[in-house]
Amino acid sequence: MPGDRIQNAQGSLGTVNAVHKGPAANPSPQRITVKWDEGIIEIDYEQTAHFTLVSRVSSQGKKRETAGSS
Repeated sequence: MPGDRIQNAQGSLGTVNAVHKGPAANPSPQRITVKWDEGIIEIDYEQTAHFTLVSRVSSQGKKRETAGSS
């Protein structure tokens, strides 16, 4: 989800800026845009399994830490 804080295998943190869905015939997520300290990149959605969710902003705008994060 936009606003999610994620971590890659090297320990770098990033923030999901956008989730891009496919065409109407296949509306599942296709790519995400992530802002890292090094810049903004787009990642194929299949690759998101290689990242760890660190925190997520709730629907009320409050940050929620995920299990296992500090």
